[in-house]
Amino acid sequence: MGFELWDVEGANLVGFFATEAEALGIVREMIDNYGVQSVATYVLSAIDRNGTREVLADGDVLAQRATRAHQRLTAATSTA
Repeated sequence: MGFELWDVEGANLVGFFATEAEALGIVREMIDNYGVQSVATYVLSAIDRNGTREVLADGDVLAQRATRAHQRLTAATSTA
């Protein structure tokens, strides 16, 4: 399985990632550096080994998903 992050406004592939966590990390970096509006046109999709794509999140939902993942990671490393 892989994960694609697209900016649909410009039809640009932001990146292909082995894990969802990697993709969400890029989304979180964009939010931290440029604000939540910077990912408003982003879409995260999962691709199975048959090439079937499933949209996991986009826009505000994607930003929230990336923020929650970052909070979980931060909490896990602060207790380690």
